[in-house]
Amino acid sequence: MKKRLLRLYSALHARYGPQGWWPARSAFEVAVGAVLTQHTAWPGAARAIGNLHAARRLEARRLAGLSPAALGRLIRPAGTWRLKARSLLAPTRVLLERAGGPPARRGSGGVWGGPPGSRPAYLIWGLVDAFDLV
Repeated sequence: MKKRLLRLYSALHARYGPQGWWPARSAFEVAVGAVLTQHTAWPGAARAIGNLHAARRLEARRLAGLSPAALGRLIRPAGTWRLKARSLLAPTRVLLERAGGPPARRGSGGVWGGPPGSRPAYLIWGLVDAFDLV
């Protein structure tokens, strides 16, 4: 699957070039941004991402070290911050566990599902995982 996706990406990139469609510095930031933009306007999500940058928490290991309340304070401008904090922490911790980082917190039977309509964002998390971008 990974090879197939890489071939598809290479073909699209060769044909259309870089699209610059997302103002992110890393694949992890794209995944975080995908969660933060759900049910909110871009300016609020951009402020939340700016807060994460300013706090130096926009890396998987640093973000995973936050409590839901501490993360919520940083992402509050994106709205529904309690849900989004859980939607960010659960997959981040699972990805780090798979990459040999600190173990993911257990208790809810795996990754917390997040709010309704979050499946597209979780597809991005899957790509981050598949391409070892954490």
